Amino acid sequence: WPELRQVWVRILSEARGAQEAEAIVEAAWRAHTPRRAEIEAKRYRRQMALSDYDRLRQAREARKRESPEEARAQELADAIRAVERAMGVEGRKVEAASRAKAKAVRRVEREGDRRREARRRWSIDPRRTTAELLAGPPPDLI
Repeated sequence: WPELRQVWVRILSEARGAQEAEAIVEAAWRAHTPRRAEIEAKRYRRQMALSDYDRLRQAREARKRESPEEARAQELADAIRAVERAMGVEGRKVEAASRAKAKAVRRVEREGDRRREARRRWSIDPRRTTAELLAGPPPDLI
């Protein structure tokens, strides 16, 4: 735009004067603003509508144009992201296993607490006979 503006102002200033030429060019630029915004929006929508395949193809083409140092840096960044993803998955698996193990331990402890309380209630029940007390608690309370 700067080059076009300069040439346009020069051509118009020969016929109308410098200030009027600049005013005309600026008015034309402002009048064209909605159209520029529309064009930019279409370009953006078109870019967003590209298929994944097209994006991958464009990325490959861009990588072909990059220098060897940039290519190595990009490859390293990709490798780092892959390792981080793998570690994240592995970490989540370890956390899930740890939570499951802790849950199982709590369940076993609750069951033991429940049995102890049931044995205590059985042993202090005034309805128990001496023979029952000597025989011990039923197998489901042991």
